[in-house]
Amino acid sequence: MIIGISIPLSIVTAFIGMRLAGQTVNILSLSGLIVALGMVVDSSIVILENIFRYEHEGYSPSEAAHTGSDEVGGAVFASGATTISVFIPLLFLSGIIGIIMTDVSLTIIFALGASLLVALVIIPFLATHLHIEGLFEDERTPEQGGRLRRRSRRIGQGLTGLERIYKRGLYWSLSHRFFVVLLSVIILASSVLAVGRLGVVFIPSSDSSEIYIYMTFPQATRSMIRTGGCSMHRLLLLS
Repeated sequence: MIIGISIPLSIVTAFIGMRLAGQTVNILSLSGLIVALGMVVDSSIVILENIFRYEHEGYSPSEAAHTGSDEVGGAVFASGATTISVFIPLLFLSGIIGIIMTDVSLTIIFALGASLLVALVIIPFLATHLHIEGLFEDERTPEQGGRLRRRSRRIGQGLTGLERIYKRGLYWSLSHRFFVVLLSVIILASSVLAVGRLGVVFIPSSDSSEIYIYMTFPQATRSMIRTGGCSMHRLLLLS
């Protein structure tokens, strides 16, 4: 529930920043919001997971919120600031590219900045006051019924299975380091060669489903074209 609250808070705060910057809601700004939508919850998830971990270890809700957010707050802020700094140079572009990228970049910057604010300030506050008793009970306790609890157990079992697969793959990679490094070098070299084969265009061509016909007639046939335009149009449609 806390993560669900952080999404609209970040988006609404981004809208406030857009209003102060004189932006409007258009196709470009909405595209920026779509790009940023998957990133606005990353910081909140990291902060909330660390708070839950400390609360599961026996800390009080306020102590867990303070310790958990303080421990990973610097890393979360550095990660978000790094992502934001990538889009800042796009604001200085000029021409048609600048018109397109300014709205997109500003929207992403506002959304990511709002997500950092929510993750570092709002999430610890909500984790302290929206504490749910019994949330961290041992997973081996008997099932108490309820469709939601059963689905949560199934999701937990699926995540546990993915974690086991990841551990096996990690152990295998660490025990076959030469093969992993060689495979990485081959993939990198193939990527560099593939870049040279890609075409570079400003805007990709598209099919507009339109046909343009340019005809040149002698000057004496001008009146005939005017009177026979409908017949010519029907002829083109039938053909």
